[in-house]
Amino acid sequence: MSEFRPISVNPILSRIAEKLVVKYWLYPAISPATIQDQFAFRPSGSTSCALVNLMHHISCMLENNSYVRCLTIDFSKAFDVSHDVLLHKVSELALPHDINNWIVSFLIGRGQKCKVNDVFSSYSDITRGIIQGSGVGPTFYVIMKRDLHTLSAKNVMSKYADYINLTVPEHSDVDLLTEFEHMKKWASDNKMIINLAKTKEIVFRRPCPKQDHLPPSFDCIDCVDSVKSLGVFLHYGLNFELHVSYVLRRCSQRIYLLRMLRSQGLSSYHLNIVFQAIVISRVLYALPAWGVHLTTYEYNLCNSDNTYVLPQCKYNLYKQSFVNWCLFDARL
Repeated sequence: MSEFRPISVNPILSRIAEKLVVKYWLYPAISPATIQDQFAFRPSGSTSCALVNLMHHISCMLENNSYVRCLTIDFSKAFDVSHDVLLHKVSELALPHDINNWIVSFLIGRGQKCKVNDVFSSYSDITRGIIQGSGVGPTFYVIMKRDLHTLSAKNVMSKYADYINLTVPEHSDVDLLTEFEHMKKWASDNKMIINLAKTKEIVFRRPCPKQDHLPPSFDCIDCVDSVKSLGVFLHYGLNFELHVSYVLRRCSQRIYLLRMLRSQGLSSYHLNIVFQAIVISRVLYALPAWGVHLTTYEYNLCNSDNTYVLPQCKYNLYKQSFVNWCLFDARL
């Protein structure tokens, strides 16, 4: 029962009005410098941008450091934000009084009750959470986390909705433990909870055989060799063999589905459309972030003539385009 979430469907006119408020008042009132590290719920933000930003900073840090510590942090029930905290942060924005009052009216005065096996619970006021499906809800979450930053300018925080990557190089004036304690204090002050079970640490390092000493890990957080971040497997040595194998395995499963569709009489034209939707999109997902790190072995995996052949869908043509794209990015 504790995992149930309400589904609130606002009228279309309401969502249009909310998006107008976001476009003409909320976003202009938010300083761009405070949300540069937030890649979700923004017109120019995406998971690919977040991963490119993460890989860029890790690569730059490894030029002058033997290792880079990274925490992948997850919040429990992140969108169940406190309305009191949210309204306080909204009040700090330079908004017209009418817009501020509209936001207050939008959040307060709502209630809910649950129905299980034809039995209704008592009616309760909603004091937490962002309304699902609303036009203004994602922007509320951006406002909620816009004041969460690192203590040191040498450390980097990359935020995508409730998922955060915190990277700290070997030589930094503020270590990872201090940064994490600062984040936990922020979470406590804002009535949010960090999910320690899903929070992992990975130490990226250069392939240096003389470097054997690594910093001790946290007692409550697992230190892993690879972690899945925003759909991409990251390895401590920046080796993407695990991710390439994962992508090709998923593509093989989906091509089997296409073969079943072909046996049912689906035309080549429609097979190609489905192929682009469920296979090519998976191969090209976040490619600018990890494609430039492909090794010769991984290149051969993608370029093998006997790998997942489906002539009707011109898979080899797309596969070669995928590899050429990777090599083109690598040359740049």
